[in-house]
Amino acid sequence: MIRRTILYLKDIKQNKYYNILTVIENILDDMQDYNPSMSRKCFLDRGRDDAPFRTGLLIEDIDTDILPQAPMDEITIYGMPLYFLNDSFMQYPSGNPLGKLFLELEKKELITLPDILPKRKCSFRLKGFFDPNSQMLKELLQLKGLLPKLSYLTKKHLGYDIMEYTSHIGNVYILHNNEIFRNIDFRVSEKPNGLHMQMKFRKPYVDSLKVRITQYDNESNIITETDTVIDCRSANIFIPLPFFSLQVGIKIFNNDGELIWMNKRVFFLGKEFSYETFSSKEIELEKSESDGSKRTVTVTKIALNGKKRRKSNKKLKDNLADDESRCLAELNEKHMEFVFFSADTNQNKENKEKAREYVMQLLNSAENECLICDPYFKKEDFEKYIFFMEKLDVKVRIINSEKQLGNISAPDSEDYLLKLNDCINYYNRKVGREVAECRSLTKNLSIHDRFIIIDDCGWLIGSSLNEFGNRASSICKIPQGSLEYMRKNFERWWNDTENSESLDGYIQRKVKLNASQEGKLLKHITHLTRVLNSLKSQLAK
Repeated sequence: MIRRTILYLKDIKQNKYYNILTVIENILDDMQDYNPSMSRKCFLDRGRDDAPFRTGLLIEDIDTDILPQAPMDEITIYGMPLYFLNDSFMQYPSGNPLGKLFLELEKKELITLPDILPKRKCSFRLKGFFDPNSQMLKELLQLKGLLPKLSYLTKKHLGYDIMEYTSHIGNVYILHNNEIFRNIDFRVSEKPNGLHMQMKFRKPYVDSLKVRITQYDNESNIITETDTVIDCRSANIFIPLPFFSLQVGIKIFNNDGELIWMNKRVFFLGKEFSYETFSSKEIELEKSESDGSKRTVTVTKIALNGKKRRKSNKKLKDNLADDESRCLAELNEKHMEFVFFSADTNQNKENKEKAREYVMQLLNSAENECLICDPYFKKEDFEKYIFFMEKLDVKVRIINSEKQLGNISAPDSEDYLLKLNDCINYYNRKVGREVAECRSLTKNLSIHDRFIIIDDCGWLIGSSLNEFGNRASSICKIPQGSLEYMRKNFERWWNDTENSESLDGYIQRKVKLNASQEGKLLKHITHLTRVLNSLKSQLAK
């Protein structure tokens, strides 16, 4: 079976479909990351019915194992030919589309390909047909009214904005997924120096494979390349290496010398891995937008399996690897000591994006537990950060402040704790386990500093997460000598039933208060205060 994803421009008057971007791949029987519910989906932009041009997206599965050789001759859409504005294609690599080359990243046009191609756990062979003169892109730029619709269509259904990847407009990509194994996990070790590989084969494979390991120093210079022939009858393989290195490149060749899998560069942190294997699954979460609307996001979560081994050694960065490799966060320890975000209003958007990315790197580095202390932590922060944590089994405990959020003192105001409680319960149901909980400090105890403790490391945060990146602020790592003291204080606040309570306890108390005479009086006072403030505003005008 093959899956075709066709992004197209329709000329309504001529009833012709033109290619904007097409991706075609073979679907193998045991591909667990293949979603059969998308076997045929049609999406059209939200333009007017009488518009001369419309953009659309077709995702469909076809019962054939034959991938096309020449897109101009073989691709149809809704039973009609798919047209191309360009007269010819530039092919990469040249020759048979199922040839010997896998996706290489030296070619400039291919650097962003992993962002727009299907996220599969196995690697693939690629045949790219490029529009050499960008004819379709030029045409779209003339139809400016379609560009926002095209962005919305691709962001909603493909997970990226095609207008941020314009070098791929007009192209056709044909992918042949790896038929030998589903995925590979690997970990570096010291004493002895080497690389542990765990291969999950699609079917019994008796031939040997050649693995080429390229080792790099801390400045990314090549130290050495090692070729090793491995026996594939064993799924767990150890390859000895002459040096210990935290940066390696991996290529795997079959007996015919064909490159069947590659990983351009992998960065490791530490010396030993914690887990033998991990698996991933996608979870759909409904997230609130700033305008009050709801948006469904798909988040990939990792479940760690196998025996735990001493200190963590996380795979950090993977320029081109299977989906499991991508899921582990990029975290370079030397950059995690101190970060400052300026108050430059011209860089406000960049600062907010950088701040969120930095916090997500911290959260995704957690192996066991994440402790967050932020008096103003609300539902929006949970959706912004915790929703997108990658590991399923990491326990998240949050302490915020009822007093500083102002819930009880203003019964008619927005109830942040109630909304946060609903959000946490919803998240725990969706992930299928009780991983997140929150306690709120009551009136007798307030906090100022915000901090996050991730396993054996901690960071002070200069502002609440809901404002982080909006103004001049910083994150700094907590010295190990002080970390244990802060952890003990967190545990003391968490277990102090007189000065903190669970969100369920808060809700029960709030219900009782609202039913009491005192609660009713507070409501009247709040209402009168609002009326007086309104009158003051009118008088001021």
